Amino acid sequence: MWPTLKPGDRVLALRFWPHRLLRKGQIVLVWPWSGGISSEHTYETAPYIKRITGLPGDAVPSTVSPVPKEQGAQPRASGEESQIPRTHRVPDGHIFVASEIPGGLDSTKWGPVPFRSVKGVVVWKLPSVARQRNNTDREDADRVSSVVGREAPDFSANTSHGKTLSLSSLKGRSFVLLFIHPHCPPCRRVLSVIKARAARVSATNLEFVLVDVSTAQGKQDSRRTLEVSEFPILLAPRGASPLAEIYGVTGVPYYCYIDEKGIVQSAGIAGADWEIVVDTWIENATLRRPIELG
Repeated sequence: MWPTLKPGDRVLALRFWPHRLLRKGQIVLVWPWSGGISSEHTYETAPYIKRITGLPGDAVPSTVSPVPKEQGAQPRASGEESQIPRTHRVPDGHIFVASEIPGGLDSTKWGPVPFRSVKGVVVWKLPSVARQRNNTDREDADRVSSVVGREAPDFSANTSHGKTLSLSSLKGRSFVLLFIHPHCPPCRRVLSVIKARAARVSATNLEFVLVDVSTAQGKQDSRRTLEVSEFPILLAPRGASPLAEIYGVTGVPYYCYIDEKGIVQSAGIAGADWEIVVDTWIENATLRRPIELG
């Protein structure tokens, strides 16, 4: 149905539509059959979206297949299949549907479509999920690219122990801000990876700083819910703290890796390769010095 409908477009269709209310110009969902009206009806597995161009009794154009060989037709070269234009009237209990693309599949090839093959009438065009997703992906990519390769934005936030942790406290060492929510299953999975490597991390100059973005957590609640004692936990609830926003957080679990010079080297959602990513950071880290809390 291009250009009226494009790939990724969605439509709202009513399945139960009285046949007497079908009108020319309506867009319908139909299950056609192969071979036209003279052949056995072999229904397809997925419906087509077509526009009604003929109702019972209307004169409409159509085509017929080449004349069979036994009736004297001469063999034709490949690609020269004959399509003879004809006009006939739509029989009772049928409609004629058309594609908006010249040469597309429609009633000029199928023949009239019976009412029973009309599975819905389109009443509304909905926003495209594909375009919404693409727009969201572009926005997320823009937010990530706005911090990667640049100096880490300054911050200062309270920890679950009631102390203050700032960017200056981490100066001269590489660290990972890991934005999480206590009740997020993927967050717990990425936490289990770094908890299992806590001893290796403690021997390096690498620091993992957890950032709890939940809105209902208290200082002790956050540490108890996360079941983490190995790493600092910053309390930065969305809406009350700008930390997630200034680091371009698009969801959780989300990480920002900042090197010893204070440059954001990478950022994004922690995915299936999280273990490999963490192991690489640990292997590239230098000797550790104590973190300074205010």
